[in-house]
Amino acid sequence: MATISCEAFSYPPSIIAWTRSLAALPKGRSTVNKGSLRIRDFSVEDTGLYTCTASNKVGKESASTTLGIQRKPGTKSE
Repeated sequence: MATISCEAFSYPPSIIAWTRSLAALPKGRSTVNKGSLRIRDFSVEDTGLYTCTASNKVGKESASTTLGIQRKPGTKSE
């Protein structure tokens, strides 16, 4: 499982949404709860740029991060 957190400190409180660059969020395996994106059974196909957007009636701000897989030395990829 992969988990990414996004926090926004604003008034009025912001609504947080996650998007993925060039693809949709993993269907049926991703959830957003209190700003955290969770992806079950994270795999190589899920790697990429993910963007968190916090928005309220005053405006919006975004931040991005790249998720990837790091294998332990000596392990083979499938």
